[in-house]
Amino acid sequence: MAALKDFKSYEVYSKLRVPPGTPFFVRCDGRGFRRVCQRLGLEKPFDRRLAELMVAAAREVVESGLRAALVYIFSDEANFLFVGPSPFGGRVEKLVSVVPSAMASRFSLEAIKRLGAEVAVSFDARVVPLGLEEVPDYLAWRQLDCFRNCLNSYAYYSLLKAGLSPTEASERLRGLKSRDLLAIVRELAGLELDDIPLWQRRGVLLRWRGVRRESLNPLTGASAEAVRWHLEEDWEPPVFSSAKGRRYLEEVLASFRAHR
Repeated sequence: MAALKDFKSYEVYSKLRVPPGTPFFVRCDGRGFRRVCQRLGLEKPFDRRLAELMVAAAREVVESGLRAALVYIFSDEANFLFVGPSPFGGRVEKLVSVVPSAMASRFSLEAIKRLGAEVAVSFDARVVPLGLEEVPDYLAWRQLDCFRNCLNSYAYYSLLKAGLSPTEASERLRGLKSRDLLAIVRELAGLELDDIPLWQRRGVLLRWRGVRRESLNPLTGASAEAVRWHLEEDWEPPVFSSAKGRRYLEEVLASFRAHR
């Protein structure tokens, strides 16, 4: 019998890696989530239950051993920041398969547990390598997209309630600036910007937080201080492009370095 051919060399992306020591984001985006939201019976334009499912799915990735420094979440998007030793040696094919599949499985399980609904979901993923000094700018960029998405969603569903068809509403909103979208929301829905919850405007951040606690050594009876680390959900993050937001992100990254 002839020896079988080794097809390992045919795996075209197996050698593609993030350069060692390079920080990077893995950004996951939901596929076909309009259908998913319909299947789950979620409210429009926003339903906190969807955000909670996304947060739970992101937690699964981090708590399963892929130690992200932080996760920024809005709509059906999750951005995982990895700093330091890279999971899977930085192999891109592993990162863009394991991270979104872990998210998808946990999302589906949580949908059954919380909403009693069976729904198959999937995420695509991409790797974004960048310098550590670029992290705040990247997050500010994604947060700006979150803000625009928020205003556009409110304006779109306000127009639908006013009697426009989906096509007409989309055409009406095409090319509008944020101030124009807000004007539509103000006129048709009677909402001001401050009436919209912060998590809808700014997203949600998962970050590491250390809590100092006193404990007794059971053998010696001596008191000792220990730091317990846990993933904290921030549903009201600051504007990342502001000075306050930059200081906040510096503190978040410092906490992760202390934890690591």
